[in-house]
Amino acid sequence: MVITVGILQGPGAIPIAILTVILLAIWLLPLCYLLAIIALFLKDIGQFFPFLITITLYLTPILYMPSQMPEQMQWALILNPAADIIALVHAAIQGMDWNYGNVLRPLGLWLLLLGPAWVLFHRAEPHIREVL
Repeated sequence: MVITVGILQGPGAIPIAILTVILLAIWLLPLCYLLAIIALFLKDIGQFFPFLITITLYLTPILYMPSQMPEQMQWALILNPAADIIALVHAAIQGMDWNYGNVLRPLGLWLLLLGPAWVLFHRAEPHIREVL
């Protein structure tokens, strides 16, 4: 992504791309905590993750622009927090407009998941060694 931004927007936009990658990693942290604990204690759930990732790929406007979606399906983008993140990445790379909803929905989800993920991870930490 950093290379793409450097080519499309020039070298001055590279720090924005690096900041975007760092923010994406921070945003994914609670989800990673939750999925790691769930996958550790429920072994069969690991077979479901590739299917879930494939479905998420097609439901998130990565391969298409959100404006290409039919009007009847536009509401689905509001329910998908990854769509907001991709909209922000599109806005950064292509110089498009973004709104505060694209920032507030993922931030709200992050705040909602961070506490339970942190508590669950620390409660399960003594048992992780036993399971592994």
